[in-house]
Amino acid sequence: MEKSKAILQSLLPVVMWLAVQSVVSLVFLFWRDYPPYFDGVLINFVTLLIGGFWYQSLKKKEDTVQIIVSPKGWIGLALLGGAIQFCTSFALTGISGLFPQEMENYGEVIESLGMYSPTFFSVVYTMLLAPFVEELIFRGLTLKILEKSFPFWVANILQALYFGIIHGNIIQSSYAFLAGLLFGSVMYKYKNLKCVIWCHFFVNFLGMALGMFPVPLWLGIVLTVVPLGILWGMEKFSGREKSLRS
Repeated sequence: MEKSKAILQSLLPVVMWLAVQSVVSLVFLFWRDYPPYFDGVLINFVTLLIGGFWYQSLKKKEDTVQIIVSPKGWIGLALLGGAIQFCTSFALTGISGLFPQEMENYGEVIESLGMYSPTFFSVVYTMLLAPFVEELIFRGLTLKILEKSFPFWVANILQALYFGIIHGNIIQSSYAFLAGLLFGSVMYKYKNLKCVIWCHFFVNFLGMALGMFPVPLWLGIVLTVVPLGILWGMEKFSGREKSLRS
């Protein structure tokens, strides 16, 4: 019973986000002459205000200590964001021939987000506000609610599943689920929402950059392997430093 209640409660942040979208969309039914993506910017801004107060109220009830992140840690998180984006692009290139219809639908969604021809409001919406809102909803609120009743690995899978489903189409849902697992793990490691937002920002930033300036397959492989290699090296070096100190 307690776990069922926790699952229902964990859906409330997403319900709140969808409710804000519905209300703002109703307002824009009467104002049709607005810049593209302005409605999305307003939706995310309102969601940030409501979700931010909610998140702060949850934090006050906990004794969780945030991990202090070193400059090397911030660089590592940026590299992780880059690796996620390049891995995704590489995988999409590989499966494009297998699922042509799904890839066509996916391309239309990405184009509708302004990834190929960004404007001021599409950049604010996709690159700046989306990482804040999505991390606040899923890794800030949803994961925190689920962790009260479930072990981390279960809570992480559930929030990543919600994150995948909310993206709609099968292509986005698949890689959003995997990215959600990684973002949840970052949150678990650092106990700091800023870290996940920072990592997510680089995913979206590079996604927009690749939309405007596509790279050949060989370069995509290099840009996937190099960040992962650097991350692995940083982890090994960090572990060696700790053993030397002890």
